[in-house]
Amino acid sequence: MTTLSLTGEQNEILFLCFNQDQTIVSCGTKFGFRSYYCDPFSPFIRNEFPGENIHLVEMLFHNKTLALVGDGGSLDRKTIVFWEDVQQKAIAQRHFEGIIRGVRLRRDRLIVVLDTKVIVSQLHPAQQIAEIPTRSNPRGLCAVSSSTEQFRLAVPSPEVGQVLVEQFLDGPAPIEFTLNAHENHIACLALNVDGSRLATASEKGTLVRIFNLDTRELVREVRRGTEAASVHAMCFSHDSHWLAVSSDRGTVHVFALTDQGASINPTSKLSILKRVVPYFGSEWSFAQFRLSPHTASICGFSPDSHFLYVVTSEGHFYKLEIPAHPGPLTPVFEHCIAERPRVSSPSAVPTATPTAPT
Repeated sequence: MTTLSLTGEQNEILFLCFNQDQTIVSCGTKFGFRSYYCDPFSPFIRNEFPGENIHLVEMLFHNKTLALVGDGGSLDRKTIVFWEDVQQKAIAQRHFEGIIRGVRLRRDRLIVVLDTKVIVSQLHPAQQIAEIPTRSNPRGLCAVSSSTEQFRLAVPSPEVGQVLVEQFLDGPAPIEFTLNAHENHIACLALNVDGSRLATASEKGTLVRIFNLDTRELVREVRRGTEAASVHAMCFSHDSHWLAVSSDRGTVHVFALTDQGASINPTSKLSILKRVVPYFGSEWSFAQFRLSPHTASICGFSPDSHFLYVVTSEGHFYKLEIPAHPGPLTPVFEHCIAERPRVSSPSAVPTATPTAPT
């Protein structure tokens, strides 16, 4: 699952994310939130809350009960409101002692990212089961596997460049281990569906590393570029054959992943010198799509892994075809989701019975 929080006076859209199977994209705005089916592109949910900024929207697959975090007249950044769209009302809320930087949902778990820790709770009944310390995490970095068969979670470790991985089993405590991923601070994380692969990028943003979490080994290193960049989002395809990466450089990259045989990603013509100069052995992206420079975006794959969805901070949705051979991604559909509010029919303000702080 990929998410992106946005700031700035010019941004009407404050938050973007895909649901767990990447078939629905949601955006929080300065006047409510909206969700859309990706293919065929069509509206799924739309609600307007005058005076409320929606900074986080979390959906559980196609369920119309969503977790919202916002600020304004009745909302605050320390409270999750659970909004039931069918009933058009808030049905519950959970309050925390710090600003909520991220929210993730599984069918049986609520994961809340605060500034320096992650809290894992049961959904029903609401009961905390783990508290995981992290480094300062203002971007709310937290990758969670969506498979019902295995629950893995990855967050930035308190140590620079390390990732902390938690595997939740039936026992009283999760299995925990760390990976030495980068020399610089972690900037982005992504898990595949079953939690067997982890992709990491650092604040430098030139290299992306892929780890096998079953063996805890580095299995792949791919190069986004030669110049530093802020990586905004990464995601695996459903079959884990592709990895998409977007950054502030304005280019979305797709890398081919395989555990067997030769890579189909392009390499340097001087790759024979990779033992002397590792740079020459770098794998570059299989396919690319160029946006305007400095445009923030998130990515998701179609269920058949033949198409990539890209949604930008400016409100543009793209459906892109992955080529058969290395080269550019081909746009096959585009739509603008940046809309002004329809003030004539606002939804009820999302409030619910308060709960004790967590």
